[in-house]
Formats: sequence, C-alpha cells, structure tokens
Amino acid sequence: MKAILRVVSGPDQGREFSLAEGEHVCGRDPSNTICLSDRTASRAHFKLQVLGDRVILVDLGSRNTTLVNGDPVREWRLRRGDRVGVGATELEVDFPGAPPAAVEAPRTTVECTLSGKADLLDRIRRQKVPAEFERVRGALTLLCDFAGKAPSATSAEDLFVGLLEHAMKGTGAERAFVALAAKGKKDLVVAASRDYAGRPLGPSDRPSASLVAQVVRERVSLLVSDRTSPRQSATGKPLRSLLLAPLADGTRALGVVQLDAEGKVQEFDEEDLRFLAAICHLGGLALANLRMAEELRQENRNLREAVLAESGMVGLSTALRQVHRAALKAAAVDSPVLVQGESGTGKELVASAVHYNSVRKGKPFVCVNCGALTETLLESELFGHEKGAFTGADKRKIGRFEQADGGTLFLDEVGEMSPACQVKFLRVLETGEFTRVGGTEQVRVDVRVVAATHRDLDALIKAGRFREDLFFRLGVLGIKVPPLRERKDDILLLADHFLARFREKVGRRVTGWSDAAREALLHHRWPGNIRELKNAVERAVAMGEGEVVGLEDLPASVRRAPSPEGQTWPTLAQVEEDYLRKVLEHTGGNKSKAAEILGIERSTLYKKLS
Repeated sequence: MKAILRVVSGPDQGREFSLAEGEHVCGRDPSNTICLSDRTASRAHFKLQVLGDRVILVDLGSRNTTLVNGDPVREWRLRRGDRVGVGATELEVDFPGAPPAAVEAPRTTVECTLSGKADLLDRIRRQKVPAEFERVRGALTLLCDFAGKAPSATSAEDLFVGLLEHAMKGTGAERAFVALAAKGKKDLVVAASRDYAGRPLGPSDRPSASLVAQVVRERVSLLVSDRTSPRQSATGKPLRSLLLAPLADGTRALGVVQLDAEGKVQEFDEEDLRFLAAICHLGGLALANLRMAEELRQENRNLREAVLAESGMVGLSTALRQVHRAALKAAAVDSPVLVQGESGTGKELVASAVHYNSVRKGKPFVCVNCGALTETLLESELFGHEKGAFTGADKRKIGRFEQADGGTLFLDEVGEMSPACQVKFLRVLETGEFTRVGGTEQVRVDVRVVAATHRDLDALIKAGRFREDLFFRLGVLGIKVPPLRERKDDILLLADHFLARFREKVGRRVTGWSDAAREALLHHRWPGNIRELKNAVERAVAMGEGEVVGLEDLPASVRRAPSPEGQTWPTLAQVEEDYLRKVLEHTGGNKSKAAEILGIERSTLYKKLS
C-alpha cells in the first residue's frame, strides 16, 4: 500500500515524500530520504520503517524529540491523518486509496529520560521571553521551586519557612504571617512570621483578625488597600497594602497567609494576589499531607498501645510507661528477654506485648509455668517425649518448643527449673536444637524465649540453684515490672477496668465506687499486686448488692481500720488473709502444701479463704 508523508507547515510546506517499502530517515542531512530544510530539526531526526501497510516511526534520539499528534514518542505506528512534529515542521501521513481506518481509542507511548541538565527551572530562567512576561516567569519559577521543596518538609515549621520566603520574594512583601486554628481556641493563632530580612516578628505584630476570619469563613483570597489615612491623601497611595489567602486541603481552610507592605514603598495588585493564592494552594496540600502523616504516626502509636492495653497492661503511671517502652524496644529485636517482678504484677502480659509487637506476632505464643510441674514433667512438657520413654508414654508427644516454632515461648517462674533441666534448656538457647525425652533424633526449632520470675536469681546463683551462664543468656534484654504499690496512679484505673469487665460478665448494674471504697483501694498495699486487685473487684461485683461498690463489698484484707491517732493499721482478718496468700504464693497455689505449712486442715484453709 502506497504511503505519503506531506509537509503541512514549516519551511518545506507543500512538499510530499512518497514512501516505498524499506527504511527512510528524516532530518536535515542531505543524504536522508526525507531531507528537511528546517534548521531546528536534527540531522537524523527519526526513521520510518515501511512494511506493507505498516509504517513504524522510530525516534533517533533527536535533540528536541519527535512529536506525534503533539505527544513526544520513541516508537509509534503511524495511521492516516497522524501529524508528525519535527522542530518547526509538521508532516501528515496519508494512505491514498486506503479504506477509512476504524476509529481506535488514542494511545500514546511517552518515554522521558531525566538528567542533571534537564532542569525545568533552569530552562525557565534561561529562556528569553518578552519583557511583559518577565514577571510571569519569575512567579512560575518560584511556584515550581516551592512545589519541589514543599513535599520534603519534615514539619509544619519547615514548610512555613519556605512558604513565607517564596511568597515574600514573589510579591515584595515586607511582612508575612501564617495563622492556624489552635485546639481549644476560637481565633486563629500565629504559627509563623517573617520580616523582609527573614527574622521572626515580635508578639505585637499581628495579622488582621477580621480579615483572617473572613478568609476562613468565605474561603476567598483578599487584596486590601488602606487609603483612609490623611497622611496618604496627598500621594493617593495606601498606608498599607494587604494580601490574604487560605491554606486549604481542598475541603476546609486549615489556616491563612497574610502579606503586608507599606503603600509608600509597595502596593500589591491582582497579579500578586493570584500568585499568593497559587502558592498557598500548594502549601495547603503540603500541610494537609504533613498532618495526615502525623495522624497516621499517632494512630500507629495508639494501635501499639492498644495491643498492650488489650493484653491487660492498663495504666498511665510513669513506671508502667517505662515498661511499655521497654516491651516495644524488646519487640524490635529477637534476643531472649527476662521479665522480673513480684507475683501478680502482670509479667505474662509483658511477654505477650513483646510477642504481639514483634515480627513473630503471626506465629504461636506458647506459655509454660515451670513452677507448676515436677522436673520430669517439665522436661517432657518443654521438649516432648518418644513413645515408651517412661511409664504412661503410649505415644510420641510434641513439646512446647516445637509447638512454638517460629513464634515465642514464654517460661513463667523460670527460677523454679531444676539444674538438670537448666542444662538442656541452655543448649536449646545456644543451638536451637534438642532431643525429645527418650529419643535420639535432633530436633531444630526457631523460637524466641521470654522468661519470667519473681525470685531473686542472684541469690539463687549464689546458692548454686540457678546457672549463672543461663542467667546471662536469658537476661540479654531485661524488663523490671514494678509492684502495684509503686503504681498508685494506676490503681483506680485498673479497678475501673476490672469493674467494667466483671459487671458485664455478671450482668449487674454497677456504676462505680463509693468514696470509702476508693480510699481503701488507694491505701491498700496490694501484696498480691494486680492479681489481688482483680480478685477483689470480682468479689465486690459478685457479692455486692447496690449500684455503687461500697467499703463493705471489698475483701477484709482490703478494708483498713484507722487508729485513734489517725494512723492506718491492718485488721486481724487482713493480717491473717495476707499471710495465707503469701503461703499460697510460695506453694504456687498448691492448697495441700499450704495447709501442711500452716498446720491446719485443708478444709479449714478453704473456709478461711472463702
């Protein structure tokens, strides 16, 4: 099929080039099949590959690119009516005698390679323009420069510095303000200010409150000239010229920028107003993005804290915040963690927080209480056993280490582990390998260990009951959980937390605490820590009858009797109950052992605890 390339504009207008099968180069070199006299064309601008009814245009790396229908292309299949732009020349493709081509959706392939020399701002600055466009070029240069810098601002303060600098440079303003809405305040407050030398303005320099309010209310930009001063009547120039424009995110005004100038030196005009409105539009979008990023960061912090709160780590005290921070730092690495603290302080909750904030959060979180198992049972529980390993081992059992593979193993009361079991446990920490009880096969696991204890491990090491090397291996990252008596700011928060949980569970309407009950909660030393508080609240909700929890609803151990001198002393019932609970803690909750230590019947112990 015959193809024709017709020059429709430029120095060679009216010329036609017939395209035979093969390759044709277009440019101003005389040796080209398609030779143009256009000096703005490259020597070899593009080539055409004619293959039957297909004409493929390929740009040859021309200095000012090849355009097809106004778009720069590197390669393009030409169709009837396509316009090819080469410098100041435009050519049209025709296929005489060909049937009308089916209408296709336009598609353009654009390839752009940027280099250090391809600086748009530099090209704008160097381009020669008529004198009447110099001001427009200056404004465009400033807008492009600010648009490139605004997204990299790391804070609102950085953004405002750049915004005011560009705005003042583009308008010749002598003073500039950014006013933003402040939380809890009706009027906008000055967030940034500058004079012509780049110095912050004093507190006495303020933007116009009424004009700022109008800009926020009506979402308009204002040009205001004050011509009311008698001192200015002789010249006709205003005493003061103002520009105001909103900083908006597309839906609402986030703030206002005001520029000031003394009329005798500078008077703003509509071009200045358009420039300020444009640069404030860019600044408003950048400010909205900064705020959104900060909101996302805050939301992330809230979600991370919510994970801790969901685990039961409720409180606002400085001591608990330090535990929060330590748990989050420990979660970021994969080393063993040793959590120490008295019984009932929530050590398992700290371990849970470490796991669920780590990269292992999607894997198992497995817990073992070392103090509740004998040496033989603990070894089997941790490492598993083979069939026939001991009496009753009728099948293979997978241990907790294997169950926790890829995740976290929490060992509570690790100080109760026997020396023999400590040896095997240390080897797993060092190598990640172990053998099941009664087996020979080496099992390899990837487990992060978090251990906890209420015991003084230093004292156990000195007594030869805990390995020093195991202590150092476990204690790579240490977290100390404070007792509740050192977190008095959290007592009522925790009490309210448990109250909400148990009233829903019991189905009772309980609205809060009496003053006497609150005082008792605050002044009790809570030897059983959070566990004791939780049990006390559960009892109060279950046994109480009124809508408000009174002093009489609390356990006897929590109620205190003041002495005549005003000093608070525990009651006899409280002393007895505290002693009983300490013995129970010592026996790990084993009531038979506790009764034996106390020298009473087990049934008597149950009565005293009821």
